[in-house]
This record gives sequence, C-alpha cells and structure tokens, in this order.
Amino acid sequence: MFCHKCGTQNEDIARFCRACGTQLKNDSIASSLYKKVILMDCGRNKLNVIKEIRMLTGAGLAEAKTMSERTPSTLKDNVTEDEAQQIKRTFESIGAIIEIR
Repeated sequence: MFCHKCGTQNEDIARFCRACGTQLKNDSIASSLYKKVILMDCGRNKLNVIKEIRMLTGAGLAEAKTMSERTPSTLKDNVTEDEAQQIKRTFESIGAIIEIR
C-alpha cells in the first residue's frame, strides 16, 4: 500500500505510513481491487445479451429481460479487474456496451 502523502510503500495491513506517519486509507485499496460491471446498452442483439446475462448471473428469463431493458443495470458486483475485463469482452463481442467502475 502506497502512502498518498509521501509515496512510500507500506505493508497492506499497515494503518500508518512508516516514513511520515500519515494515516493510510484502506478503502482506496479495496475499491481498486474489486470492480462493478454495468450494462449500459444492449445494442442490436438484445436476445444474445439476455442469454449472456442469464449465463453470467443465473437469473431467470424475466429478470434478464428486465435487466437488459432498464439500463444502466449492474451485471456483477465485487469482481476482480481480470474477471471484469473478461465479462466486458464477452458482452462487447455481441454488441453490448459495458462500463467497469
């Protein structure tokens, strides 16, 4: 974990910087590790997007259809950066617009 004031590398469990004593913010580290995948628009292939939503979330047909119509909707929350990018590539390959936050 880096100190936001002096830039010193500290242990991940440290609460204060070992160089300058500044209190470290753990929430910034947690927010950078876990991402949220949001469907912004289905594009032209709405049926394929609904199928992918069902496979990703395990939702029923009615829930997946609702998620595809009421955009922006969260597809998956608290995923790693790699998993979020993989989901984004999958949905963008069928024409959907995905945002990662």
